[in-house]
Amino acid sequence: MVIRVAGTTFENRQERLQFLSHFRPQDLTVSLERERNNVFDVNAIKVRVHIPTIRKQTVVGYIPAQIARELAKIIDIGCEI
Repeated sequence: MVIRVAGTTFENRQERLQFLSHFRPQDLTVSLERERNNVFDVNAIKVRVHIPTIRKQTVVGYIPAQIARELAKIIDIGCEI
């Protein structure tokens, strides 16, 4: 499944994405992190990119709300995505 991440224009995330473009995709990992206390969306799911070679990570945005609504249910019952 390919999902276009939401919120990539906030909090200098474009700069983060530009930095990530210097790495090969196979050298990065992505994790999804529930953010239950998000004031904008109780189903919010943060997209975090990990750069193992330099031991860094950054948030690049969120799963779009309409997808997060369903995906949050799956994460909340304990399934790892």
